[in-house]
Amino acid sequence: MRILLFALLLLPAIAAQAQMRLVGESHYYYCDDGMPTTPKYYKHNDSLSYKYSMGRGGVAGEMLNFDTARWYGIETKGIELVNDMRFFGAGNRVDSQIRHQASSDYPNPIDFNQYHIHYYTYDAQNRIVADTFYTDSLSVDNVLFSLTLYSYNTTGQPQTKLELLRNGLQWDSLLRTTYVYDAQGNNTEMRMDTTVGGVLTNYRNTQYAYNSTNQCIHRQAQYKPNLAGTIWADTNEAAFTYTTTSSIAVQYNLKYNTATLLTDTTGSITYNYNTGGLLDNTVLRKLSYTAISDSDMRTDYQYNSDGHITRMSNVYSIGNSWQPLAIIYSANTSYINNYYYETNFPASATGVSNIAQLQLYPVPATNTLYLQHNLQQAATIAISNMQGRVVMRLTITGVNTTAVNIAALPEGVYTATLYSGGGETKQGRFTIVR
Repeated sequence: MRILLFALLLLPAIAAQAQMRLVGESHYYYCDDGMPTTPKYYKHNDSLSYKYSMGRGGVAGEMLNFDTARWYGIETKGIELVNDMRFFGAGNRVDSQIRHQASSDYPNPIDFNQYHIHYYTYDAQNRIVADTFYTDSLSVDNVLFSLTLYSYNTTGQPQTKLELLRNGLQWDSLLRTTYVYDAQGNNTEMRMDTTVGGVLTNYRNTQYAYNSTNQCIHRQAQYKPNLAGTIWADTNEAAFTYTTTSSIAVQYNLKYNTATLLTDTTGSITYNYNTGGLLDNTVLRKLSYTAISDSDMRTDYQYNSDGHITRMSNVYSIGNSWQPLAIIYSANTSYINNYYYETNFPASATGVSNIAQLQLYPVPATNTLYLQHNLQQAATIAISNMQGRVVMRLTITGVNTTAVNIAALPEGVYTATLYSGGGETKQGRFTIVR
């Protein structure tokens, strides 16, 4: 039985203007060797390391254009290597991205066996309108795999996403995602269609409801088990409450009970915040229909002075105390994340007092992400997924908190990068979990 423990150390920030970037992670797990007399302990499992170039033009602190991620399996002695190279065009846009992916089984050498390329096209407003994806794997050269097209409404919000998938020399499928908004600009529906017999057929929907202050208070997702049928089934449903500062207070997970013909609360996630407005901890509570058994799990967060998460730890409720999860349930895992950071300085110390500040919360987010910023001039925020694709852009300024509607984005890990007029770059990472 074990708990995965991501233990990471933090290099001290030398000065207020230092830029912090993730350069490594060390992974541990809470280990039980199965012997009653052997105490449980944390054992090193694997590691990741990240390297960056100096940025465009070789100036430290500018946009990153190359990064390397290495995964070292301590127990298996295997290595997996991923190289991402991003090429930038006008307006700090990612025009293309190339990924090398390789792996090895110790002591065999690394074998690069995958090669991916994305080419991006933008409109006059710097919004991505096309993503052409090629793959080169196992000696198959530059095979066109997919084409994704994006359209936007008159207010600049995503309206449709078309995904054309190719199998060999034939386009064999089409996926279409359509976003519907209310008069206030809130995303009220995400509709997904796919081709069935050459005809676009609706097979998955997610609907959102909002209160008078434009906060999402209800989400319901449905799908068709049989694409050719007319019966819909619920996948997940949730209700949300908020704090007085517009942060999510509680997420209630709901499910229709066929026995009682009522919608039951099957669990909840309570979000608690510290005095600085950052997420302090979350408490996940799962309930059974009969209430015979239930379980609580708490995730605690710790931050450095710059607002970066330096530790996430999961513990399980046993009676009135919190204990490591793996002591009781070997099938569950728990994570503690600390980060090694490298320190970079701007090329010039001019205007150090006007260094842009950016904080993201809550982490994880659901349908709304809040940007707490201190800016002397207008700046651009670009939100990208882990493939480097920019999925959202917005302009912010001043000392304020900006609410960003992310209900249309799927679950996953994202980066939010701030580009200020003074050439600064700030980057934060957040997750979307529903």
